[in-house]
Amino acid sequence: MGRFYLTVLLVSKQNNKILAGNFLSLFKVQFLGALNDNILKNAFIVLLAFYSSNIFDLPKAQMLNLASFIFIMPFFLFSSYAGKLADSSDKAKLIQIIKLCEVMIVNSLGIVDVR
Repeated sequence: MGRFYLTVLLVSKQNNKILAGNFLSLFKVQFLGALNDNILKNAFIVLLAFYSSNIFDLPKAQMLNLASFIFIMPFFLFSSYAGKLADSSDKAKLIQIIKLCEVMIVNSLGIVDVR
């Protein structure tokens, strides 16, 4: 019984350390970034499904596959460079710069007229 109590106590102390301070901010940024990426991807796919016949002469199924490819390709191409950059620089400053660039890019996409 004592060993089980000690294990639970150690795990709860580790969880408190993880959810406090800088780690909580990192978890929030990761969650909101993933949510933002998924919302943007799904919105783009819905727009593409509705307007693909007007813009390109490809079937809708092929356009949806192309849209998924377009969103996955940057992760595939730049993940090694991003890892190298994250290892060599201050992560807090890097996250701030990346999120600022992400907001500017998404806002510039909102200006584009689909018609």
